Amino acid sequence: MDEITLRFDQSIASRVINDEIAGIYGQELLSELQSLIRFYHIYDSGADFPTEGAKDYTPATMKYKKARTLINKEARFLFGKPPDFFVSVPPASDSEQAKKKAKQDASVLLRLITDVLKTNKFNKKLIQAAKDAFIGRRVAAIVNFEEQNGIIVNFIPSLEFVAEMDQNNNDRLTKLICFY
Repeated sequence: MDEITLRFDQSIASRVINDEIAGIYGQELLSELQSLIRFYHIYDSGADFPTEGAKDYTPATMKYKKARTLINKEARFLFGKPPDFFVSVPPASDSEQAKKKAKQDASVLLRLITDVLKTNKFNKKLIQAAKDAFIGRRVAAIVNFEEQNGIIVNFIPSLEFVAEMDQNNNDRLTKLICFY
């Protein structure tokens, strides 16, 4: 990708971000993004601690990555063993044949889900998503259906998307804009 195209793509992304954050919550969103960037910096580099006491010596500048260690352990603890998925297909009627067909359909769907998750390295991505959720407060799970590549599952950290929730129902997502 040449520099002109990259600059053009960045200007489009900048305009979309500016349009989305304009309004009442714009400053709040920008300050939250700045704090998330600071949290990721602490995770990557360790925390800075101010030195106390007399300055008649050069204090050590040791950085401890305790937050990184705790977040990594917690993510492995939660998702070291991947979650189990179960599929239930209700039978069309009470006949034995319908129940048998429903059971077969459920096993086919479960096999499809298992294959898609294995192909997408879901377990590894889930652990990384847990780390991103601990650092950045939220992640977005995206499932893309593509003709060439099939079903793609991705987790996006909070710095790479802007979400808008319904004002009357906080559980309902009304808009999600991803930048990746």
